[in-house]
Amino acid sequence: MKVNLHEVRYIPNLKRSLLSLGTFEKTWYFVNLREGKARVIRGYMVVLLGTRNENNFYFIYRKVKIGSVYVNLAYDKDHSDAVLWHKRPGHISIQGLVELNKQQVLGKLRSCDIDLCENCVLSKHKRVSFSRGKHPTKGILDYAHSDLWGLAKHDSLGGAMYFLSIIDDYSRRVWLYILKNKSDTLEKFKEWKILVEIQTE
Repeated sequence: MKVNLHEVRYIPNLKRSLLSLGTFEKTWYFVNLREGKARVIRGYMVVLLGTRNENNFYFIYRKVKIGSVYVNLAYDKDHSDAVLWHKRPGHISIQGLVELNKQQVLGKLRSCDIDLCENCVLSKHKRVSFSRGKHPTKGILDYAHSDLWGLAKHDSLGGAMYFLSIIDDYSRRVWLYILKNKSDTLEKFKEWKILVEIQTE
Protein backbone atom coordinates (compact mmCIF):
# COMPACT_ATOMS: atom_id res chain seq x y z
CA MET A 1 0.00 0.00 0.00
CA LYS A 2 1.33 3.46 -0.91
CA VAL A 3 1.63 6.12 1.77
CA ASN A 4 1.77 9.62 0.32
CA LEU A 5 3.70 12.17 2.36
CA HIS A 6 2.94 15.83 1.66
CA GLU A 7 4.79 19.02 2.65
CA VAL A 8 8.01 17.14 3.44
CA ARG A 9 11.46 18.66 3.81
CA TYR A 10 14.11 16.88 1.78
CA ILE A 11 17.68 17.15 3.08
CA PRO A 12 20.10 15.24 0.80
CA ASN A 13 22.91 15.11 3.40
CA LEU A 14 20.69 13.63 6.13
CA LYS A 15 21.60 9.96 6.59
CA ARG A 16 18.16 8.94 7.88
CA SER A 17 14.68 10.04 6.90
CA LEU A 18 12.63 11.26 9.85
CA LEU A 19 8.86 10.94 10.04
CA SER A 20 6.64 12.80 12.50
CA LEU A 21 4.00 10.59 14.11
CA GLY A 22 2.11 13.75 15.09
CA THR A 23 1.83 14.68 11.41
CA PHE A 24 0.32 11.26 10.67
CA GLU A 25 -2.28 11.80 13.39
CA LYS A 26 -3.25 15.17 11.91
CA THR A 27 -3.96 13.49 8.55
CA TRP A 28 -6.42 10.90 9.95
CA TYR A 29 -3.95 8.11 10.63
CA PHE A 30 -3.94 6.25 13.95
CA VAL A 31 -0.57 5.75 15.66
CA ASN A 32 -0.13 2.82 18.05
CA LEU A 33 3.05 2.55 20.16
CA ARG A 34 3.15 -0.68 22.13
CA GLU A 35 5.70 -3.28 23.26
CA GLY A 36 8.54 -1.71 21.29
CA LYS A 37 6.53 -1.55 18.04
CA ALA A 38 5.16 1.45 16.19
CA ARG A 39 2.15 0.96 13.97
CA VAL A 40 0.66 3.62 11.71
CA ILE A 41 -2.89 2.53 10.88
CA ARG A 42 -5.35 3.81 8.27
CA GLY A 43 -8.83 2.32 8.57
CA TYR A 44 -8.22 -1.37 9.30
CA MET A 45 -4.78 -1.65 7.68
CA VAL A 46 -1.32 -1.15 9.14
CA VAL A 47 0.43 0.99 6.53
CA LEU A 48 3.74 1.43 8.38
CA LEU A 49 5.38 -0.76 11.00
CA GLY A 50 8.55 -0.08 12.95
CA THR A 51 10.54 -1.30 15.93
CA ARG A 52 12.18 0.67 18.74
CA ASN A 53 15.97 0.58 19.13
CA GLU A 54 18.10 1.14 22.22
CA ASN A 55 18.04 4.93 21.66
CA ASN A 56 14.21 4.98 21.70
CA PHE A 57 13.97 5.68 17.97
CA TYR A 58 11.51 3.75 15.84
CA PHE A 59 12.83 2.34 12.57
CA ILE A 60 10.23 1.95 9.82
CA TYR A 61 10.49 -0.94 7.34
CA ARG A 62 9.34 0.80 4.18
CA LYS A 63 10.78 2.66 1.24
CA VAL A 64 9.37 6.14 0.73
CA LYS A 65 9.38 7.88 -2.62
CA ILE A 66 9.85 11.64 -2.34
CA GLY A 67 9.55 13.24 -5.75
CA SER A 68 11.92 11.22 -7.93
CA VAL A 69 14.20 10.21 -5.04
CA TYR A 70 13.85 6.92 -3.17
CA VAL A 71 14.96 7.05 0.44
CA ASN A 72 15.48 3.78 2.27
CA LEU A 73 14.20 4.41 5.78
CA ALA A 74 15.55 1.22 7.27
CA TYR A 75 16.50 -2.01 5.57
CA ASP A 76 16.44 -5.20 7.55
CA LYS A 77 17.32 -8.31 5.52
CA ASP A 78 15.77 -10.67 8.07
CA HIS A 79 12.52 -8.72 8.03
CA SER A 80 12.46 -8.71 4.22
CA ASP A 81 13.15 -12.47 4.08
CA ALA A 82 10.42 -13.14 6.65
CA VAL A 83 7.90 -11.28 4.48
CA LEU A 84 9.03 -13.30 1.46
CA TRP A 85 8.66 -16.61 3.33
CA HIS A 86 5.25 -15.50 4.63
CA LYS A 87 4.03 -15.08 1.03
CA ARG A 88 5.62 -18.18 -0.52
CA PRO A 89 3.63 -20.90 1.30
CA GLY A 90 0.30 -19.12 0.77
CA HIS A 91 0.53 -16.37 3.41
CA ILE A 92 1.48 -18.62 6.31
CA SER A 93 0.91 -17.36 9.87
CA ILE A 94 3.72 -16.02 12.05
CA GLN A 95 3.38 -19.11 14.27
CA GLY A 96 3.86 -21.26 11.15
CA LEU A 97 6.95 -19.26 10.20
CA VAL A 98 8.38 -19.71 13.70
CA GLU A 99 7.78 -23.48 13.51
CA LEU A 100 9.41 -23.76 10.07
CA ASN A 101 12.32 -21.67 11.30
CA LYS A 102 12.79 -24.03 14.28
CA GLN A 103 13.00 -26.91 11.82
CA GLN A 104 15.62 -24.88 9.86
CA VAL A 105 13.54 -25.10 6.67
CA LEU A 106 13.90 -21.37 5.94
CA GLY A 107 17.70 -21.19 6.05
CA LYS A 108 19.34 -18.66 8.36
CA LEU A 109 16.33 -16.55 9.30
CA ARG A 110 16.93 -14.78 12.62
CA SER A 111 13.54 -13.04 12.87
CA CYS A 112 10.03 -14.11 11.85
CA ASP A 113 8.57 -10.66 12.53
CA ILE A 114 6.49 -9.28 9.62
CA ASP A 115 4.13 -6.38 8.94
CA LEU A 116 0.43 -7.06 8.97
CA CYS A 117 -0.21 -8.31 5.44
CA GLU A 118 -2.91 -6.42 3.53
CA ASN A 119 -4.05 -9.57 1.70
CA CYS A 120 -4.31 -11.51 4.97
CA VAL A 121 -6.38 -8.79 6.59
CA LEU A 122 -8.83 -8.70 3.69
CA SER A 123 -9.13 -12.46 3.18
CA LYS A 124 -8.88 -13.95 6.66
CA HIS A 125 -10.65 -11.48 8.91
CA LYS A 126 -13.76 -12.67 10.71
CA ARG A 127 -17.00 -10.87 10.12
CA VAL A 128 -18.76 -9.72 13.25
CA SER A 129 -22.06 -11.55 13.53
CA PHE A 130 -25.28 -9.69 14.21
CA SER A 131 -27.02 -10.36 17.48
CA ARG A 132 -30.14 -12.47 17.11
CA GLY A 133 -33.18 -10.25 16.76
CA LYS A 134 -36.26 -10.92 18.85
CA HIS A 135 -39.51 -10.33 17.01
CA PRO A 136 -42.52 -11.89 18.77
CA THR A 137 -44.53 -12.56 15.60
CA LYS A 138 -47.83 -14.40 16.05
CA GLY A 139 -48.96 -14.51 12.43
CA ILE A 140 -47.90 -14.00 8.84
CA LEU A 141 -46.79 -10.51 7.81
CA ASP A 142 -46.52 -9.28 11.41
CA TYR A 143 -42.88 -8.60 10.66
CA ALA A 144 -41.02 -8.66 7.32
CA HIS A 145 -37.28 -8.45 6.55
CA SER A 146 -36.10 -6.72 3.40
CA ASP A 147 -32.70 -6.51 1.71
CA LEU A 148 -31.56 -4.77 -1.46
CA TRP A 149 -28.46 -6.31 -3.08
CA GLY A 150 -26.32 -4.75 -5.80
CA LEU A 151 -24.61 -3.34 -7.82
CA ALA A 152 -23.66 -6.57 -9.60
CA LYS A 153 -20.36 -6.72 -11.48
CA HIS A 154 -22.15 -8.11 -14.53
CA ASP A 155 -25.76 -7.53 -15.49
CA SER A 156 -28.16 -10.43 -16.04
CA LEU A 157 -29.44 -11.50 -19.46
CA GLY A 158 -32.38 -9.15 -18.91
CA GLY A 159 -30.11 -6.25 -17.89
CA ALA A 160 -30.78 -6.44 -14.14
CA MET A 161 -28.10 -5.25 -11.71
CA TYR A 162 -29.94 -5.53 -8.33
CA PHE A 163 -32.34 -7.78 -6.48
CA LEU A 164 -34.77 -7.11 -3.66
CA SER A 165 -35.56 -9.88 -1.20
CA ILE A 166 -38.44 -9.80 1.29
CA ILE A 167 -38.83 -12.48 3.98
CA ASP A 168 -41.84 -12.98 6.23
CA ASP A 169 -40.54 -13.53 9.77
CA TYR A 170 -43.33 -15.92 10.81
CA SER A 171 -43.65 -18.21 7.78
CA ARG A 172 -40.08 -17.63 6.44
CA ARG A 173 -41.56 -17.26 2.96
CA VAL A 174 -39.30 -15.39 0.53
CA TRP A 175 -40.18 -13.05 -2.33
CA LEU A 176 -37.42 -12.10 -4.76
CA TYR A 177 -37.59 -9.26 -7.25
CA ILE A 178 -34.95 -8.65 -9.94
CA LEU A 179 -34.33 -4.93 -10.58
CA LYS A 180 -32.63 -3.10 -13.43
CA ASN A 181 -32.23 0.08 -11.39
CA LYS A 182 -31.92 0.82 -7.70
CA SER A 183 -34.66 3.43 -8.03
CA ASP A 184 -37.18 0.67 -8.87
CA THR A 185 -37.11 -0.59 -5.26
CA LEU A 186 -40.05 1.44 -3.92
CA GLU A 187 -42.32 0.47 -6.83
CA LYS A 188 -41.49 -3.23 -6.33
CA PHE A 189 -42.20 -2.92 -2.62
CA LYS A 190 -45.60 -1.35 -3.35
CA GLU A 191 -46.27 -4.17 -5.84
CA TRP A 192 -45.37 -6.76 -3.17
CA LYS A 193 -47.58 -5.03 -0.56
CA ILE A 194 -50.63 -5.11 -2.84
CA LEU A 195 -49.93 -8.75 -3.73
CA VAL A 196 -49.72 -10.03 -0.13
CA GLU A 197 -52.71 -7.95 0.99
CA ILE A 198 -54.83 -9.55 -1.73
CA GLN A 199 -53.50 -13.06 -0.96
CA THR A 200 -54.03 -12.80 2.81
CA GLU A 201 -57.08 -10.55 2.76
